[in-house]
Amino acid sequence: MKNNFTLRILLYSLLAGIYSCDYVSNPVEPTTNNNGESCISSAFPATTPYRKVLVEDYTGHKCPNCPQAAVSVKKLEDTFHDSVICIAVHADFFAKPDSKFPEDFRTDAGEKYAVTFGFSGYPNGLVNRKDYPSNAVKAHTSWLSEVSTILRTAPEADVQMLSDYNSTDSNVCVNVQTKLLSNPSLTTSYNLCLMLVQDSIVAPQVDGTNTIASYLHRHVLRDNINGIWGDSVLTNAKKDEARLKKYKFKLQGTYKNVSCKPKNCYLVAFLYDNSNYRILQAEEIKIIK
Repeated sequence: MKNNFTLRILLYSLLAGIYSCDYVSNPVEPTTNNNGESCISSAFPATTPYRKVLVEDYTGHKCPNCPQAAVSVKKLEDTFHDSVICIAVHADFFAKPDSKFPEDFRTDAGEKYAVTFGFSGYPNGLVNRKDYPSNAVKAHTSWLSEVSTILRTAPEADVQMLSDYNSTDSNVCVNVQTKLLSNPSLTTSYNLCLMLVQDSIVAPQVDGTNTIASYLHRHVLRDNINGIWGDSVLTNAKKDEARLKKYKFKLQGTYKNVSCKPKNCYLVAFLYDNSNYRILQAEEIKIIK
């Protein structure tokens, strides 16, 4: 979806001597799997972690100003490339389907997040879910500045994913490896959240006073693979100690009433601090490479 960009290379070449570390490609922690089996045998490649930021655009197909936020997302992608990961969370009043807007892009997770983080109007969003609870909701006009500021800081954690899609039975296997790049506080706990995101869905969208019949909806959250708040990870982990989670799920032909095209689907994983929801690191991969 995105290419590496010069800013990232320059920044992390300066920091590499301080913050880079050896990668553990064969973690020893017992793994978990939704279906009790493993279908990926490949080891994780050795990499140098770099900071990635997750931007959640809260939106709806009946929100007249929300296409403006989509423009802001495109600018983020053009500026930061693969150091920014964007998802569109359709939730609340503006996302409710009706006869003119029959597609239902809502998810249980999206509805819960909208309430938890205190959304009262769109278009707004979250940037790494920082500043909760006082100022987590950010105007789309501030996203560029917020992301730029975070990307100037050294990475705190590493998240890597491997996946395998079986086109015969539509099963998807996912291995997610996490590790902290510094020793955590003894009282800090972390969760890993795994999401299914679909790009390039054509459906109606209100834009100002007009309705665009064939609007291109991008980065749409379709489902949470391991629950709304994810799974506990890195319990008692130390710096550079890699931990592994394994998942297997069936990619549905439709989610609610909207068809799901595997070629347009991505997996987004992020690691966050349970005390304040702040995201330490995120990663994204295509289901079909």
